[in-house]
Amino acid sequence: MARVKLRPWAKFRRGHGDVRVLRGIGPGIVKGLTYIINLPLYALTRITPRRTNLWVFGSWLGRSYSDNARYYFEYVCANHPEVEAVWLTNSPAVLAEVRSSGRKCEMSGSLRGYWVSARAAIAIVTTGRRDVNRYVVPPRVVNLWHGIPLKKIEHDSSRVSERLVRQNRVARFFPFHTDAAYQLIASSSAWEASRLASAFRVASSAVRVTGAPRNDALLEELALPRNPGRCRVLYAPTFRDHDVEGPVRILRENLDMIERMLGELDMELHVRLHPNAPDPGMSSRPRLRFDSLLCTGSDLPKLMADVDLLVTDYSSLYLDFLLTDRPIMFLAYDLLDYLSNERELYFEYGDPLVTPGPICRTWEDVVENISSIRLGADSFAADRAFSRSFFHRYSDAGNCLRVFEAMTSGGSVDCEGQ
Repeated sequence: MARVKLRPWAKFRRGHGDVRVLRGIGPGIVKGLTYIINLPLYALTRITPRRTNLWVFGSWLGRSYSDNARYYFEYVCANHPEVEAVWLTNSPAVLAEVRSSGRKCEMSGSLRGYWVSARAAIAIVTTGRRDVNRYVVPPRVVNLWHGIPLKKIEHDSSRVSERLVRQNRVARFFPFHTDAAYQLIASSSAWEASRLASAFRVASSAVRVTGAPRNDALLEELALPRNPGRCRVLYAPTFRDHDVEGPVRILRENLDMIERMLGELDMELHVRLHPNAPDPGMSSRPRLRFDSLLCTGSDLPKLMADVDLLVTDYSSLYLDFLLTDRPIMFLAYDLLDYLSNERELYFEYGDPLVTPGPICRTWEDVVENISSIRLGADSFAADRAFSRSFFHRYSDAGNCLRVFEAMTSGGSVDCEGQ
């Protein structure tokens, strides 16, 4: 019997790529059907009458109750009863948390969530329209963003820009597939304002220097008396698209040495991963805090105010930490690989303006520098002060107020009209 030549489909039976292809088919079909179903709803809500005092808030694709949107939401709820503020989420845990505080919250995909979004005049987000309900997002969107951009973002990044071009092609048929132009974007300095205007392709007048709402919470925490106890170190690496487990892997490889150092110096190490990072799969130890609460970033300002020293890499979190005037060190174990395969930076890494602290290549270097700092050798105080003045115009816990004034007093978002 003649041997039959295998056709391409036979590769699936032989295990060549079947898992990757088949895994993508199901979600793709579901997403396509969801888009088709929501398209008429999107069109209908373009003409739905809006309530100018109804605002919806959301953060991190609706997964968490955190970041700038959270602290601005709480400010509006506490100080502006004339505004009906509603948090939108797709997490039952977040729904329960917000409602337990007495504030309003709806599931973004529920009928009630759709209705609130269809009636609201303004959405306040930290990453984009998917923080709330992308299909019926209000006509005005305020983006508070989620950190001063050390890494190039949106259209400023050649890697991200390619993805945005593809999204815009799909958006010709499904307008909600990409983020619309923002009417207002909050920033912390003149430098950041210029970067955000470029990255989001908006007029410079749409970006206002207000300060980040979450830093109000940080400054308020810093003003409180601290509980005495061990010296605390926070390790907060950024997210990596390719080597997603890298920071946890090198932590695990050096864990014995790190724990020995913690014991000798009577310190604690708190680990906080990026919200998009996978579960670290590690449990807490007597001097190591590594749990889901810190990994979600749900109350990051309180955590930053409670630690004595920050270890990070390319995360812009340290730019907020500058407000504490406490030591910072940088663990750049994969610098060349990161710059080549992950993200481009706005600055040259190593510039004292950008890295006001020692740059370490290994955890051994980190331990050595921590030991020196514990002995009083802090030679970067002047660099931190210079960086703080460059990246932060304000340090007075009035950022939420300035965002509100930008929205309501001649700012880019007019809350008094349709």
